[in-house]
Parts: sequence; structure tokens; C-alpha cells
Amino acid sequence: MKKIFIILSMFVLVSLISAGCSQNSEILEEVAVIRAKLDILIPDPIEIDEEVDDSVDPESEDNDIIDPDFDLSEFLQLGFLSKESVDAVINEAFALYEEGNYRDAAVALNNAATDANRFANILSKMNRPYYSARSSNRDDLGITTIRALGLAEIEGLSNSYKEIRNEARLLEGLCYYHLGNYVKSLPLLLNTLDLIEITQVSLWREANIAILDMIGVTEIVVK
Repeated sequence: MKKIFIILSMFVLVSLISAGCSQNSEILEEVAVIRAKLDILIPDPIEIDEEVDDSVDPESEDNDIIDPDFDLSEFLQLGFLSKESVDAVINEAFALYEEGNYRDAAVALNNAATDANRFANILSKMNRPYYSARSSNRDDLGITTIRALGLAEIEGLSNSYKEIRNEARLLEGLCYYHLGNYVKSLPLLLNTLDLIEITQVSLWREANIAILDMIGVTEIVVK
């Protein structure tokens, strides 16, 4: 009888350990997936600064793209930003381009790119404690805290405004192309091609068509 009791006890113990390991394994896998997602979404701050610098138009004196490491009071001297105000500037600029009003659209798109970039940097700043921390410290951050802080959502929104910034800069370059100002158009298009995603095929195509035309290459046809 004693042997049967011992065997049954060992069986229950093993079952409990196995169940616990399985549950813990599932939790650890979920944590790993979310942390991997964050590592992809949240770039290194140095890369962000370099990307911002690449988007600056050397021809424009009043087109200062703001570095997120600047003092916040100095940063806000250019005007307080909200999502609503930034979206209004962006929508107006894109509408002018669609209307074919390239002269006004060029100025509006420049403003839209600047505001979108500044707004993206505000959002990125909110996640700075995470992606400036050591890897070991990141690992200590629990899944509940990661979710509560909204890290992935914040960085995802920041990245979406950087994409808008890139599109606005490229469309600004196309405005100057349509206006016949190749000196301004070509640098803008080439700089923006360093920033757009490989999935933004439509923008990529428009830029290539304009550039080939400006530099006089007729034997290559982009469809």
C-alpha cells in the first residue's frame, strides 16, 4: 500500500512539474516574441539621427530637421505640435500635390515633412529609456510593463510618421521636377531614395522616371 501511495505521489508531482514547465514555456515564448518585435520596431537612436540628417534639403535655409536630443524647450520654439495639427498640415500638402498645384505644394510638402519628422521624434523620445538601456536591463523588463507602457504601439506610430515624412520629401522633389527646377529636384529625390522602404514601389517608380528624364537617359523605360 505504501508503495502504491509513493508511486501515485510521484506521478502527481511529475504531472504538476510538466504542466508548470509547459505554462512557463508558453509565457517565455510570448515574452521573446514581443521583445523581438520591439527590437525590430525600435531602432538605435544614432541611426535615427543619421536618417533625419539625410532628409534635410541643403538648398533650404529654413528647413531644419530637429534632432530629438535637442533641449525640449528649444525644440518646441518652432511651435507646439499635436497629432491633429500635424495631420492637417500633411493632408493640405498632399491635396495641393494631387491638384497639380506644384508651386504651392512644394512649400506645403516641405512643412509637412518637417512637422511629421518632429512629431515622429517626440514619439521616439518616449521610448528612449528602453532602447538606450543595456540588453540585460531590457530582459528584466516584464511583459506586463512592456504592454502597459505601449512601447510597440508608440514606436509603430513614430515609424508611420517617418514614412509620411519620406513621402512628403519625395513629392516635394517631384514638384520641382514638374516645375522644371532640376537643381532642387534631383538632390531631394536622391536623398529620399535612401530613406523610403522597399515596399513603397509607387514612389520609387515615380522618382526613377523623373530622375531618368532629368539626366537624359532615354533607353531605359520605367513602367
